Amino acid sequence: MILKYNFWFWKKELSKKFCEDVINFHLQHKDFKPGITGTEVKKLEEGKKIEDKDIEDLHKQRNSNVTFSSEPWIINEISPYIDFANKNAEWNFELDWIEPLQFTVYNLNQHYNWHVDSWNEPYVHNNPNFDKKIRKLSFIISLQDENKYEGGDLFFDTNINSPDEKRKFFKCEELKPQGSIVVFPSHVWHKVSKVTKGLRYSLVGWVLGKPYK
Repeated sequence: MILKYNFWFWKKELSKKFCEDVINFHLQHKDFKPGITGTEVKKLEEGKKIEDKDIEDLHKQRNSNVTFSSEPWIINEISPYIDFANKNAEWNFELDWIEPLQFTVYNLNQHYNWHVDSWNEPYVHNNPNFDKKIRKLSFIISLQDENKYEGGDLFFDTNINSPDEKRKFFKCEELKPQGSIVVFPSHVWHKVSKVTKGLRYSLVGWVLGKPYK
C-alpha cells in the first residue's frame, strides 16, 4: 500500500496538565510489566514458558515497561485526533474500536527496534470488539517534558519504491515535544531509539477495523 502520508501529527497539542495527569494516573494506579512482542504473546497463548533465552532475545528487539488502561477521559480526548488524521491524510480506513491504551516507560538504554504494529491475521477473540478485526491505525503521544530525557526518538522507514533503493529512515522530530501526537497506519515500519538520558513516558494505541476488502 503506497501512502500519500506516512504519518499525521500535531506538535505540542495536548496540554501539560493532561500529559501530567495521564502520567500520574498510570504511575499511581497501575502495575507495570516488561513489554513483549508477538513471539512471546504466541508462546503464552500456547501455554509455553518464556525462558531466559527468550528474554535475552526479546531485549535485543524491545526493552521497555508497560501497563494498560481504557480510561474514558483519556480516550475521549484522543479520539477526535484519530478521526481527523484518518480523513485528512486520506487513509479513509473503516475504524470501529480502540484497544486498551499502552502507557510505556523507557528507562536509560531501553528501546524498541524496527517493527510494525499490525498482525499477519485478524484477531481471534471472545470479545466482539476484537474478534476478526485487524490493527489499522497506530498513534503515539509524547507525555514527558522533552527537556527531561535524551534519545528515545521515533523513526519511520519511508522507503516505498524499489527494494534495491537505499533505505530512507526519517526521524520524527514532530513527536518530541510534550503533548505531541503522531498517527500512522499500523503497517508502517517504525522504531524508538535508545534513551540515553532520563526516562521517556508515552501513550500508545491501536485502532481496529474489519480486514480490508
